[in-house]
Amino acid sequence: MQKTNCFELGYIVKSHGLDGKVQAFFDVEDPSLYSKITAVFLEQKGALVPYFIESIGSSSDGEKIFMKFEDIGHKDQADELKGSKLFLSLEFLPKLEKDSFYFHDVIGFAVEDLKKGAIGTVKEFVEAGPQLIMVVSFEDKEILIPFHDDFFVQVIHDKKEIKMDLPNGLVDLYIKE
Repeated sequence: MQKTNCFELGYIVKSHGLDGKVQAFFDVEDPSLYSKITAVFLEQKGALVPYFIESIGSSSDGEKIFMKFEDIGHKDQADELKGSKLFLSLEFLPKLEKDSFYFHDVIGFAVEDLKKGAIGTVKEFVEAGPQLIMVVSFEDKEILIPFHDDFFVQVIHDKKEIKMDLPNGLVDLYIKE
């Protein structure tokens, strides 16, 4: 499986108990949507390796996920998985509402500001501390836009466009007219 066909679900936090269970963190809005998965891919040495799930459950608050993989029967084996990123096939992503999107879906979309007009295309999303940044390519420059729901006016999937209402002066920081 290639990473381009997957999304990052979370990571292995640590081993849990002596029988090979692990504690995982699912970096998603609703971890319960993934309570019936039967396999995941773990990133190991840059490759995605399939692991089949023998059992999966969560803590009472739903924050901690506990998983037992087939063929992992001891704490020492589970300890080796600590820090491994968890991936699932894109087919497991829940369907979204009309103007919602997954970050990987809008890479390459044209970005238009209501005041400035066309400002470039979405290159990537990066985390800068607690702030998520949308990187937009414009000619030979990059425009860094803090990700905030209020800036997004409309996402037009069939036209591959994002219409935004950005704060005055933000685009000017990067593009001098």
